[in-house]
Amino acid sequence: MNVKPTGFNTPLSFQQILSWILILYWTGIYFSLLVSIKYCLAIVLMTAIYTFLFGFLLYFGIKITKSDPTDPYITQFKLSLRTTTPFSGDYNNFCALCHSPVHDESKHCMICYRCVDNFDHHCTWVNNCIGKLNYQIFMKLIFNLEILLILIIAAGIDNICMFYYDNNMYIQLLESILYLHSAKISLVLVMISTISAGIVSFFNGYLIIFHLWLIKRKMTTYQYLSKDSMPKKAQVSAERTGESKSNDPEIQALNNSDRENQESSKIVNR
Repeated sequence: MNVKPTGFNTPLSFQQILSWILILYWTGIYFSLLVSIKYCLAIVLMTAIYTFLFGFLLYFGIKITKSDPTDPYITQFKLSLRTTTPFSGDYNNFCALCHSPVHDESKHCMICYRCVDNFDHHCTWVNNCIGKLNYQIFMKLIFNLEILLILIIAAGIDNICMFYYDNNMYIQLLESILYLHSAKISLVLVMISTISAGIVSFFNGYLIIFHLWLIKRKMTTYQYLSKDSMPKKAQVSAERTGESKSNDPEIQALNNSDRENQESSKIVNR
């Protein structure tokens, strides 16, 4: 299988495409219905805030999608095989699937087909793995998204309240600014935007709290889900000495690759 270096490489995930559609929908509704019915100062302020947040969201989204969190040992080792530069990494693990030494906390992703240093999880929303090299960008992305969603929800609730408590004024504003003769159509679009943003905000907020808890516990998502916070190096040592058993396919592959490990070690030591 071919390695997928970044999240922009095909195939794109369904969640990734859905996230783009939702962002475009929320942005369209925000500027066409939520902001345009406000007065001049409010329009300027709300437009400036949303543009600022959207700019950062776009920046972090593109940056994390095109990032390559591949274990640096793999790049270094393959470079040493192509050139005369010796591999100087201090490693204890060898991935039989990547055919390369890897860090102790690396995990092989079967979707991207590469090992990721300090693997956390594969995020289908950005179609990329999250690991040591891009974890901070991931946290900035979800924090920025949460603030943007709160702004969309607040503007949507204000718009809905205006329809129910000041219906005549709301209709007049729509007719004069947007030339919409049916305020109910705009109300439905606003409610869809507000409810969908609220649902995403709830789960994204939970994700933020979960990752803050993981950071406090010094764990990764993979370690939490596998109920395993012990470094892989210790697992491999225990497996080889017969002290414990593991069902991790990467560890099993590592135990079956002793010959490859020895051969690569000889190459490295040349």
